[in-house]
Amino acid sequence: MYGTCAGMIVCSQGYLNLIDVTVERNAYGSQLESFEAELELRITNSKLRMIEGIFIRAPKFKSIGKSIEVLATHADEPVLVRSGNVMVGSFHPELTDDDMVYRLFLGSISKIN
Repeated sequence: MYGTCAGMIVCSQGYLNLIDVTVERNAYGSQLESFEAELELRITNSKLRMIEGIFIRAPKFKSIGKSIEVLATHADEPVLVRSGNVMVGSFHPELTDDDMVYRLFLGSISKIN
């Protein structure tokens, strides 16, 4: 499962408990404080790629469990994480032309099956 923005909240602890993270809703601010930023995406342990992230009333991670793999960061804070076949992020990759986040997700679930 991949949850983005509100989907991240729904997958987190206190809601569906699908992934060992807790989140803070609207942590980056209101609709007026939405923004775009370059994010560092970890493709493999040694390969990084910059992608565009669009944050709209986005949640932030308050806590991340030990089994969580951080895949992308913004300002040294995680914004995309994965554990097993569940991946969650605070930004909207569907609003860009870059499909790298989806390819990373599909690659991770194909390894599990």
